[in-house]
Amino acid sequence: MARRSKKNSGLNGPYVCYAAFCEKVLQEKDGVFSLIRIVDRITVTPPPSVTFEQASLPALALTLAIGLNLGTQEERTS
Repeated sequence: MARRSKKNSGLNGPYVCYAAFCEKVLQEKDGVFSLIRIVDRITVTPPPSVTFEQASLPALALTLAIGLNLGTQEERTS
């Protein structure tokens, strides 16, 4: 069990359960989320005819999915 410090007033959390860029997120009828095509790297290569100064970043259609756990709250006694 983690030690309680003076800064920690009994609240533990929220905690990041997952965070990912993906193509889309589906929510099933039972409430379960499915992350489709998780992206961990994006490589952009401009055409050879374009100079560095002319190059621009392409528009990317990605979804950021973040899942949090609330954590717990310890009971305080006075």
